[in-house]
Amino acid sequence: MQEYTTSKKLSIRVIKRLCTQYEIKDALLSSTRDIEWKVLQKAKEYISIKILDHNTSIPIENLYQTPETLGKDRLAGVIGAAALYPAQTLMVVDIGTCITYDIIDEYKKYHGGNISPGVHLRLKAMHRYTDKLPLVDYLVNDDEIGKTTVKAMQNGAVYGTIGEIDSFIRRIKQKFGRLTVIFTGGDADKFANMLETKIFVLPYLILQGLNEIILHNNAA
Repeated sequence: MQEYTTSKKLSIRVIKRLCTQYEIKDALLSSTRDIEWKVLQKAKEYISIKILDHNTSIPIENLYQTPETLGKDRLAGVIGAAALYPAQTLMVVDIGTCITYDIIDEYKKYHGGNISPGVHLRLKAMHRYTDKLPLVDYLVNDDEIGKTTVKAMQNGAVYGTIGEIDSFIRRIKQKFGRLTVIFTGGDADKFANMLETKIFVLPYLILQGLNEIILHNNAA
């Protein structure tokens, strides 16, 4: 509990310092976790903060059937992509703990996407849900055929992920035609040069999308 309290105080201190150092006019809070109300109220003493949820006005048409369950990072990612690459059909691939695939067309209509386990999660699952497979490190091996159990697991997780991404890209191209693929997330750089398709890597794509939402609401 003490660690959590210290973290709360630190976050408020950081917000106060940033607002003092920069001319920040608006902020948009996007979180996949429950928001501590007292922390939010304290932060509002220093800056105007809005919370991103399924009721927030956005500059795209959202065709997702359950918008209240849509991850805010996924939504911000496609909004950022649409702003940077207008009038194009885009696939945003966010590679981290999970891999998310999200599609927005040239008319700014968000069609949804898919979610699958990331490499670390695949490795952990093989160890946890089998009796004898070890927990192995994330490593890209030069030989695609594993000659030890460790390398076989690593190859299965890494090259299996590559095959999955390539397959999704091909399927979406068949459905929509021309497609621009954008990678973001912690493992984006590791996979960008290992695929058949040309990839654009944008590490700050979600922040770009959040800023676009702020601009959209300010202009309304």
